[in-house]
Amino acid sequence: MKKITLLLIVLVLQSFAVKAQHYPTGNLTIFSEDGSPFYLILNGQRYNDKPQTNVRLEMLPDPYYSCKIIFSNTKIPAISKNIQIADVDDIMQDVTYRIKKDKKGKRFLKFYSQRPAEQNMIRPNNCAVYHYGEPNDMYVGPDGTIYHEEITTTTTTYGGGDSFGMNVNMGGVGMSVNVPGDNVTTTTTTTTTTTTGGYQQNGNYNNGGNYNNGGYNNGNGYNNGNGNGYNNGGNYNNGNGNGYNNGGNHNNGNGNGYNNNGGYNNGNNNNGGCYAMSNADFEAAVTTIKGSSFDDTREGTAKQILSNNCMNTDQIISLIKLLSFEDNKLSLAKYAYNYCVDRKNYFKVANAFTFDASKQEMNEFLQGQR
Repeated sequence: MKKITLLLIVLVLQSFAVKAQHYPTGNLTIFSEDGSPFYLILNGQRYNDKPQTNVRLEMLPDPYYSCKIIFSNTKIPAISKNIQIADVDDIMQDVTYRIKKDKKGKRFLKFYSQRPAEQNMIRPNNCAVYHYGEPNDMYVGPDGTIYHEEITTTTTTYGGGDSFGMNVNMGGVGMSVNVPGDNVTTTTTTTTTTTTGGYQQNGNYNNGGNYNNGGYNNGNGYNNGNGNGYNNGGNYNNGNGNGYNNGGNHNNGNGNGYNNNGGYNNGNNNNGGCYAMSNADFEAAVTTIKGSSFDDTREGTAKQILSNNCMNTDQIISLIKLLSFEDNKLSLAKYAYNYCVDRKNYFKVANAFTFDASKQEMNEFLQGQR
């Protein structure tokens, strides 16, 4: 038997690492922004047998699907849309769409966010989870109840070479590599067990200190009644110190909750001590956004960056100009207002739009924030 060098072993492990970075199937999550329950139909198959406000499909093998939303309230018209799961490089994504309303109250399906799909991705909370090709067979319920244990086994065979053996056990994934004289066989077995509670398990989003004192979906879930969560005990705009990002919170200066007594970032014009991104960080953010080809993807990425940072008006204008469509520009401009450190200058954002109608709508939005 010829000598098997350390370099060969490293190369084999590296090849597995590269393959593990991208999962061969994608995921789709759809949520109703106003809480209207719906049925999700994908390529003609209805997946949830009971109407839900948040539905997630996993293990989607193809890049494109025909999607239809039918609401439990029959007075609401159905929505149809073609959904893209893979990006321009054919890398499967974990994609999220939301059901929104336009100015006339008509609902439509709008892209929200995406990221490369990975095995054992953390699921959103309060979602009914299904697997592609298995309609009406719920894997995880909206309350976190587990209905299935998921086991994935992959075997790959290669030809040629002298023999060697190697066993690796890392992070709950067992892998054995056996290379006889004529082939190499790799078997990877993964067992996923989801505990009751959903997103990040054990009940809460970023539990153990929680999301800004009180917790996002803390305790028993979305809209629970214990006074600690999102939309809890006093509602979304409550004034009792129990709301979203409450008590010191995300850019909030008065500790009374989201949009409370004057609005998000109440009491000052500098977002409660949040400062605009540095030039270096902002340029990195712009580069990241430009890396996406789709306008919807760019908008979603920009919103994700804004949700964790503050910017000044000029930086926000630069982000808006990275988009092509007026609807996307307007959506981003309105969203970014909550993260602006110099709102007295926000009137300048109107210069980022092409059409007078968009500028007028932006001005009306700003008037409503006073």
